[in-house]
Amino acid sequence: MTQNDVIIFGYNEYAMQIASKIKNEYRSLHIYVLEAEGLEAVSSAGFQGSLFDLSDNWDDITKNHKIDELVIFSALEDDANNIFVTISLRAAFESVMIIALASNEESANKLKMAGANKVIPVIQTTANIIVGQLEAPITTEVLHRVLYEESDLKIAQITVAENSEFVGRYLHEIRWNERFGVIVLAVVDHEVSTSFIFTNRGQKHKLDPDDLLIVIGYEKDIQGFERAIGGRT
Repeated sequence: MTQNDVIIFGYNEYAMQIASKIKNEYRSLHIYVLEAEGLEAVSSAGFQGSLFDLSDNWDDITKNHKIDELVIFSALEDDANNIFVTISLRAAFESVMIIALASNEESANKLKMAGANKVIPVIQTTANIIVGQLEAPITTEVLHRVLYEESDLKIAQITVAENSEFVGRYLHEIRWNERFGVIVLAVVDHEVSTSFIFTNRGQKHKLDPDDLLIVIGYEKDIQGFERAIGGRT
């Protein structure tokens, strides 16, 4: 357990997964929501929560937390609200650690300009993958590092080439981490392009050409994996 406190603004599916996985790693965790319904959901999940109103009044934070020991996630569903909260927090607290979620690259760039230390573009595929895989301890550690530690960890999409040695093999037959140093989070069946099969429940999937593998790992390992199996998209 660290000596840091964590504050999360917003309580949606992604924020909920972050909260549930880091709650035991920090001294305290508090969630701020915009609506009473959200506060009820926070309470039902066993977290401490409060309402806030998108004002510039952060007296509660100053009163209850040491700013230099605070990590803040801005995870509101509306990008404009995340940008506002980030600007306001940065103006009030020069040194606080702010991690913001963005729905697209444009919003991510705006959040960086607003003062976020770390911005995570939460495209739907990435959110679904991480939500589906958070039960694995190793993936929890990876998520922790991707979110707010300086590292070379990346998430990439690799297409299985037609001449790949893995065509016709089942997911469970291949020790991805031992051989390539990457974690395969999910596979997208090329015949059903909108369907993600998470590796914790898709072990019987047989790989075909043009299947899409979603992997996480260090850049150099992903590059090696890319050369071995196909091309990154």
